Amino acid sequence: MRRDAESETHEIIANSMMPDPNAIGNQALQKAWKEMIHDMLLRACIAVLAFAFAHSAAAGVSSEEVRSAIERSVPFLEKEGVKWMTKRKCVSCHQIPAMLWSLNHARNHGFDVAQSKLDEWTAWSAEKMATIDEDPKRQPPVDNLIQLMLGRQSYKSEAAPKRFDRFPDWISSQQTNGFWKAGGQLPRQKRPPRETDEATTMWTLLALTGIGSKASDQAAARNWLEDGKPGVSAEWWAVRALLAGQSGRPAKAQRAIAKLLKNQNEDGGWGWILGAKSDALGTGFALHAIGRVTRPGTHAAAVAKARDYLLQSQRKDGSWSVPSTKKANEEEPEPTSIYWGTAWAVIGLLDSSNR
Repeated sequence: MRRDAESETHEIIANSMMPDPNAIGNQALQKAWKEMIHDMLLRACIAVLAFAFAHSAAAGVSSEEVRSAIERSVPFLEKEGVKWMTKRKCVSCHQIPAMLWSLNHARNHGFDVAQSKLDEWTAWSAEKMATIDEDPKRQPPVDNLIQLMLGRQSYKSEAAPKRFDRFPDWISSQQTNGFWKAGGQLPRQKRPPRETDEATTMWTLLALTGIGSKASDQAAARNWLEDGKPGVSAEWWAVRALLAGQSGRPAKAQRAIAKLLKNQNEDGGWGWILGAKSDALGTGFALHAIGRVTRPGTHAAAVAKARDYLLQSQRKDGSWSVPSTKKANEEEPEPTSIYWGTAWAVIGLLDSSNR
C-alpha cells in the first residue's frame, strides 16, 4: 500500500537530520515532536509558495510590453487633445492639463513626442488662462491651474511661457475656512461633495508647496483638511499620499499607500471609487502615488499586477474604457472620462517603471 506524503516526508527527515520521534521514550514527547515537524513542514511549504507567487507576480509584464502600450496611447492623447482645443477652445482639467502632463512625461521617458508641439500646446493653455484672468468678471478655474502647474514639472523646454510664473497668484478662490472649492463639473462626481473639495485642496497644496503665493493661505488649508473623514476614492488616497510625502510626513504617506494596497482588486486594478470595478483612472492614480512615494522595489507584486491589468484592458486605439465619475452617468463611459483615464494610465505606467 502507498504511504501518504506526510509519512514519507517524516521518514526522509528522520533518516537524514532529525532523530526518529518513535525513539523518544515519552509518548507525550513523541506526539509533540511529530506535531513540531508537521508544523515546520507546513510553514516551509507556505513560505515557498508565497515566494513563488511573489516572484511570478513581480516579474509581471515586460518593459517592452509597457513601452508598446504607451506608444499606442500617445497618438490617441495627441489627436483627441487637439480636437478638444479646436472644438471646445477651453482648458478643461480632465483634458488639456492631463494631455500636457502625460505627454511631457512620456517625452521625458524617451517617447516620440515632438517638443515643438508641446511648446505650442503649453503656450495655448497659458494664454487661455491669462485671458480668463484679465476678465474682471471671471476667475481662472483652480483645478485647471493646478493641474497645469503640476504637469509643468515634467516640462523641460526653455520655451515655457512666462505666464506660468503668475499661476500661483491667480489661485484666488480659496474659501474663508481654508479650502479650495472644486469647479466645473467636479462637484457632480459620485463621491461626497466635501471629498471632491478635499481632493482639489490637496492637489492645490501639492502644486503650491514651496512656492510663494500672495493669494493663498496654505496653513489654513492644511488645518481644514485635518477635520475631514477618510475618502472613498482612489484619487483621494493617492493625492493624500503624495501630499504627505512631499510635506515630510512619511508615516502618513505610507498609511495612505497601505490603504490603496488593501483595496487593490483581484484583477490588479483599482476603481476610481475604492472597491468598484477596476478602471484606468483609479489604477493610474494608485500607480502614480506608489511610484512617487515608495522606494524602488517595494510593492513590486502589486505594481506588476496593476500594470498587467492596464495592458490587458487597453483598447486597440491606445485608450481605456473608463466609466464617468459623475453621479448622473453611473457606470457609463464618456469621452472625457476615457481621455482622463487614458492620460492617467500613461502617467501611472511611467511612474511605476522603476518598480
